[in-house]
Amino acid sequence: MLKLTDRAAVAIKGMLEEADAEGAALRVSAELDEDGTPGLHISFVGEAEDGDEIVEDQGVTIYLDPSASDALDDKLLDAEPHGDHVHFEIEDQ
Repeated sequence: MLKLTDRAAVAIKGMLEEADAEGAALRVSAELDEDGTPGLHISFVGEAEDGDEIVEDQGVTIYLDPSASDALDDKLLDAEPHGDHVHFEIEDQ
């Protein structure tokens, strides 16, 4: 199951506060990019979609679509702030 680093939890909470999205959660979906390469995409949503895995860690709720759930099983989500944006990284646990 996906786990968060302390930095990722703080970053996600900050993004939710900044977006004034209290009560929302981060949703990760696996989709093809415009050039056809697979990628993970994030958005803030109010509720899970059918089939989403719900991950709760460090006070953060994340919804993973089935493909993202498979790709992120046993992974660690980290974040590194860069001024006005955040870079997320996926690492092995």
